[in-house]
Amino acid sequence: MPGTTWHYCPMNDSPVESERIPFGLLCPEIIESVPPRFFPTAVWGYFETENADGETGWIERTSDGASYATILSQISGFLVETEAANAWVDDEVPVDDDDADDPDVPIAPVSSGDVLVAEASAALSNLMVYPFPDGHEATGRYVALICDDDPFESGNVELLTEDVSSDLVEGLLRVARARFAETFSFSPFDDDDEESEDNEGSADSPVTSLPDVTTFGELFAGWVFLPLPEDADVSAVWSLLLATDSDGGIQRYTRRTPLLDENVLAGALARMTFEVEARLLDSFDDDDDPTRLMRETLPELSSLVPDDSPTRPLDPRVATLATRALPAGETPIAASLLLFGTDRLGSSTVLCDWVTTPDAVAIGDEEFDGFEELGLLRSALRDLLQNGLGEF
Repeated sequence: MPGTTWHYCPMNDSPVESERIPFGLLCPEIIESVPPRFFPTAVWGYFETENADGETGWIERTSDGASYATILSQISGFLVETEAANAWVDDEVPVDDDDADDPDVPIAPVSSGDVLVAEASAALSNLMVYPFPDGHEATGRYVALICDDDPFESGNVELLTEDVSSDLVEGLLRVARARFAETFSFSPFDDDDEESEDNEGSADSPVTSLPDVTTFGELFAGWVFLPLPEDADVSAVWSLLLATDSDGGIQRYTRRTPLLDENVLAGALARMTFEVEARLLDSFDDDDDPTRLMRETLPELSSLVPDDSPTRPLDPRVATLATRALPAGETPIAASLLLFGTDRLGSSTVLCDWVTTPDAVAIGDEEFDGFEELGLLRSALRDLLQNGLGEF
């Protein structure tokens, strides 16, 4: 059975000795899809190909002289629209595809002042791109973005697709956005030698001995928390916390119990990041604006415990669990705890709570800043997915 593989090609590079060819030769089937009143001056896309072994994959191509900044901004815009309209649809249910086939809907003629379809198609066909590698033949499936002279002014940008689902479009565009953003990165991912030496004392460094074992009760001595439900049985804990060092600097750590399923933790962190991000997006929206994006989410994890509940010292079900201490001389000032366990019916339960000490050092505002919270959560999730939980 033919397999599927990815052909990763730089955005506008091609094998040595290859010369650019007209886009009309690379993907002739797309040419007639250009709408009227359009004059393409740039094209970018992912195009599916098949090699001699029957393996299929996606190859990226960008026309000569295209603005990467423009393409990145347009991809980001289409992704926002895709997320806003996201929904699972039963394939058996017919989808009303506008009124294109309705004989009662009049078709507006193209006026003489508009760019004709033939001229638009010719403009796209003549854009220069690199050919596919030898032995690769196009399957006819593609996701392509075409732009006119100035998409920021005129808005003439089209996303053309053929035989691809909306989910596949989103997947391709997400990979493309990440790759374009990486190209525009202001600094390399690898730190220089001097910065690496400064970080040798971090908790993740293999040359630094692990901190002593303590308990969560000792780690958060003197703190107050929202109460746990009486029927909750806590079996594992994960915490993201901020601490101050002897110089007043802010340090960031994660702490956990020895028994913790990293797949369960990853799911909880993904849920938290989604909720925080949605809440922050909503904070910029005007409730009276009829065009605002409406996001309906599941109840937040923290809503399992009422916010107006009286606070108390850390519950013994958590306080007695083992974890690693902070480095000497550092004091925790803010923390987020994820508690994993079961309720009285045996159902899995996840509780979370952002807490601060009574004498917490102000970070930005009086409350923990939501944007920093989002950054910390995403950073923790990214580290977990890339490196796993690591040694306790």
